[in-house]
Amino acid sequence: MSRWGIFIALEKGQPIDWAAVALDGTIFPARSLQRGNFAVLWDIRVHPDHKRQGTGKALLQHVVQWTKTRGNGQLGLETDGSNLPAIKFYAKMGCELGAILK
Repeated sequence: MSRWGIFIALEKGQPIDWAAVALDGTIFPARSLQRGNFAVLWDIRVHPDHKRQGTGKALLQHVVQWTKTRGNGQLGLETDGSNLPAIKFYAKMGCELGAILK
C-alpha cells in the first residue's frame, strides 16, 4: 500500500466521493501487464446525491495531478463495457480507449 493514493472528498465532514490509485501497478492483473511509470485508477466513486455536480471531475483531476507529481506519465483505468455513465464520464475527461479485453 506504500505506492497507493487514497482520496476522499468531504462535505460537512461526510464522505461524498473517493478514489484509489496505485502507482507503478499492474494494469490488468489477469493479464499481468506491467508498465514502469503507469498509474492505475483502481476505483472512483461519487455519492448518488452528488453526481453531475463536478465533484467526480475535480477528484479525477486531483488524482491525475497527484500521479504526475510522483513521476507517473499515464493513468490507466478499467470499466465494464455496459457502464455507459462511466464510459461517458471518462471520455468527457479526455480518456482514450486503450484495449478491449475479452
